[in-house]
Amino acid sequence: SRSLSKYFKAGDEIIVSNSDHEANIGPWIALQDNGIKIKFWNINTNNYQLELDELNSLMSDKTKLVAFTHASNILGTINPIKEITEFVHSKNAMVCVDGVAYAPHRHLDVQDWDVDFYVFSLYKVYGPHYSLLYGKEAVLEQLTGINHYFITKDELPYKLQPGNVNFELAYGSTGILDYLNLLYDEHFSEKDSLLNSRLKKVFALIAEHEEEIVSPLIEFLKSRSNIEIIGETCADKEIRVPTVSFIVKNRKSSEIPLQLDPFKMGIRWGDFYARRLIESLKIDHIDGVVRISMVHYNTKSEVEKLISLLNNII
Repeated sequence: SRSLSKYFKAGDEIIVSNSDHEANIGPWIALQDNGIKIKFWNINTNNYQLELDELNSLMSDKTKLVAFTHASNILGTINPIKEITEFVHSKNAMVCVDGVAYAPHRHLDVQDWDVDFYVFSLYKVYGPHYSLLYGKEAVLEQLTGINHYFITKDELPYKLQPGNVNFELAYGSTGILDYLNLLYDEHFSEKDSLLNSRLKKVFALIAEHEEEIVSPLIEFLKSRSNIEIIGETCADKEIRVPTVSFIVKNRKSSEIPLQLDPFKMGIRWGDFYARRLIESLKIDHIDGVVRISMVHYNTKSEVEKLISLLNNII
């Protein structure tokens, strides 16, 4: 946002989503000090969807960028990123997509999606606590850097870094591919020398497993009249990731996870830095949501245990 602030001018518009983590909202809002107008693309609270009709009503010839999440870290919803990006591009604007809640669960293909910027944390894909920013080279080349004045405009990506890289974390990140390749070798007998092909197969397998383990949890939550799922109420891997949030009638969300801690079940509560979404849903007074975050290494037996424990305490 700091680099793009020199690319935009007073009166330009940026659209942000109220379903995002604050990291993809706050930096854009800060550009209001430069005369940039910020508009909010709010979810439909009846179906928890970001809808293109609503986005269309916000777009103008001054819109320069739309910032939104690939998958909400509260709702679990997978947004149709390719469709949204195509629409935004048709209006001559760019997109900046937060992929943090999507990247652990599905294969990434920024070229197919045609996104301008895509950001996520490498620890979410089983690596070190380090961040990754993808940007189209043609766009990045135009940006003014934030590094020292003698770092020239054509020095990518160095000009966009506030300093040198953390060599330990950068080298540690190579272990991500080692891990995913091990998963491939464990589950597939055929040899495949193309890395991208291997990753597609691994994440397809991950998606199948995650749908299988999240399905009984969602069915249990739906069966309880005192529980409301905040987000998608199906387990379809094409529609959601296995990040499931809910609230309990007449209970504060902060009460529930503490009762599971003694059983070594790590679920949590709060707004998860999606404060604006929690406030817009008017559930901040009950301490936000209870969130269950599953990934591919969770098992059916763990889910069965979790359901049993929840059944006893809710």
